[in-house]
This record gives sequence, C-alpha cells and structure tokens, in this order.
Amino acid sequence: FSFILVQILTKFGLSHRIVLEGLKKGNTEYLTYEECEERGFFQGLFDDRVGRLPKLAKIEDQKSGFDERLEVSCQGRVRLENILDQTLTTQNIFFIESGPKETISGRESCALESAYRESGLHVVMVRRKEYLDLSDNTTCNMYHRTNQNLSILYADFASLAKGTRMEGFFENPELGSSPYNYTHTADAARVLLVYKYGGFYADTDYVILRSLQGIENVVAGDDVSMEVYNDNCQIIQGGVSNAMFHFDRGHQLLTCAMDQLMTGYKPDSWAGNGPLVLQACLAKICGMEDTVGDPAQLTSENMSRERCEGVQLLHYESFYPVGWRQVEKLYEDHLPRVWELVFDSSHAVHFYNSQTDKVKQITREKKKKTGVNEPALLTLARKHCPVSLYSVDTF
Repeated sequence: FSFILVQILTKFGLSHRIVLEGLKKGNTEYLTYEECEERGFFQGLFDDRVGRLPKLAKIEDQKSGFDERLEVSCQGRVRLENILDQTLTTQNIFFIESGPKETISGRESCALESAYRESGLHVVMVRRKEYLDLSDNTTCNMYHRTNQNLSILYADFASLAKGTRMEGFFENPELGSSPYNYTHTADAARVLLVYKYGGFYADTDYVILRSLQGIENVVAGDDVSMEVYNDNCQIIQGGVSNAMFHFDRGHQLLTCAMDQLMTGYKPDSWAGNGPLVLQACLAKICGMEDTVGDPAQLTSENMSRERCEGVQLLHYESFYPVGWRQVEKLYEDHLPRVWELVFDSSHAVHFYNSQTDKVKQITREKKKKTGVNEPALLTLARKHCPVSLYSVDTF
C-alpha cells in the first residue's frame, strides 16, 4: 500500500524525490532533489526549510455554530449591511463576489464554512450586489448562520476607495468596458480591502484546512507542477499568486500594488492586474526588480522576511499543493487517505474554478458513497464544509 501511495504522489509531482532527466526551462537547467541531496543539502530536515508554515492546533470553539440544524424561512430577498458601517478588527479572512448575482453557490459556501470552522479568523464575504436571494437553499442557509465570526456584507467599491490611493479606480471607463471587468474588480478590491482592514484574502474556490492565526505577511506561488531546484538547491516556487495572501493593514506592498493599478491598469490582460502586480511589488520590496523575470530567483530563501521587509514567500504547498497547470488531478478519484497525504503540509487548497473546462461537478450519487475512491474536493468537503456539501444536489 505504501508503494502505491508513493507512486500516486510521484504522479502528482508531490514526491520530494522525483527524477527529472535533463529538465530545462528556456536555457536554464534545473536540479533534482537527488542532485541537491548528493551535494549535501537537506540532511533529512525537509520540513524545517524556509517557507514552511507550522501546523497550529485546530480551532474548536467556532464549529458548533455550523453544526446546528436551522429552522428558518427561505424566501424573498434580504438587503445586506454596508461594510463601511461596520467595525472590523485586523483578524479577518475576506472573500469577494464582484459579479451581479444574488446567490451563494455550494462551493462558495464551502469556502466560507471551511474558513469559519478552521481558520480561527473573522470570515467576511464582501459582495458587489446589495441583496441576497434567500429562496436559494444554500444562500439562505449561509445567511442565517452569520454571527460575530461570519459576516456577509455589501460594498460599493468606489465609496470604499475614497480617501485612498485607489480613489477613482472603480469608476475608470476602461475597467467598465474591460472583458475581464469582474476579475479586475476583484483583483483591485482584494488589495483595497486588506490595505484598509488587514488580514487574509482568499478566492471563493478554496477549502481552508487549518488555523491561519498568527500567519502574517505571506504570499505563495501556484505554478509548481514538479519540484525543481536552482543552483543553490532552493525550491523554485513558481509565479506569485494573488488567490490567497495575508498583509497587515496599510502594508507597503499593498501601497505599491495600488499605485501600479492606478498608473498601469491593463484592461485587456487577464492576469496583468492581479498576480503579476503582486509579484512585481514583492520583487520591489525585496530589492529584486532586476531579477524577478528569472524563475530560478523565485525561492522562499530569496524572498524571505529578512530580505523583504517582513514578507515571506511561502513553500507552494502551503496554499497551492496542486498547481494550476494540474487542476485535473484534483478531480481524479483516489482513496481519502491518499488525499490526506497529498495535503498533509497544506493550510488551504485552491480548486481553480475559473478553469471551467477542467472542473467537474460532484453528483448526489457520488456523495452517497463513502470510503471509496473519490475526488479531492469531496474528501475535503465531507470534513471541512459538510453543511455546504449537502445543501445542494450537485456540488
């Protein structure tokens, strides 16, 4: 059985001992784990290397709020409270809906529920639309579970940006006519929210697995398919992603990001106003502007708290155990124990719902079978967001 697990992990690119013959990127030849081990690196201390997060104790005191059965009326529309009328601490995890819809899907609900159960933070969903449609079962279920640890709020982003460096951005005609309007609005809004309030941001296609308390000023890369190393035997962490991050309120990296969005907005670039902006600003505060185009420099050691004004580029497994180029692997069927091993070093898992051609639905029949081969999302949802999982027929 152990041999089978190793083979599966190797197929994922998650075994630390993958042999890659002549692996290159452009004209750069990278090293394998074995080659670095032969040079005397690691010495069996893999989990102690830079960029790894500690596994904190699980949060138990918030879970009861989700396990209670609700007897509520699910009909009509409800008007959400405005975020500008709220008093928020810095201990938040924000989720954003930048589109016009008035419902919360099962998977979006899972992101909120898992964050509520596991993160130890105040969960805040911020929505561009002022109303929720409670005739939708999942939406109704989530709305009626809001309390001091879970908020669903309305935000007029133009008003939210007043008095900041982003004032006027959301009224930009180029943003309004962009084919990526909703994506770019969310890209900018996450920077603005964390700048104003502080805390985590995460996309609504995440499942949160562990406590996020005490984790500050961190980003990670989502483009690692197989572990490879530079000449210093440092894992190349892939391009910086903006799908999940933490920054203190008013952090200088976010100031940099807002300035770039205001002066260099790219309406026709899907990623040019999100992850690329975050990566450029990280390189700037790390003093690496001249080398950020070299993938071999994107390591946790080079982009460490000591070098980057307190910001740490985490090991990719922290938030992206499976890279975006391998999203289909998340929907392969494996035993729950296999998925537990795959995500053993992760605090959250991203499911890349924007890749609609690769994302698969989980049917009611699939949910009924337990202890059998199943996709990663089903294994994680059973444990971390069971209410959301069973609030819809097809998840």
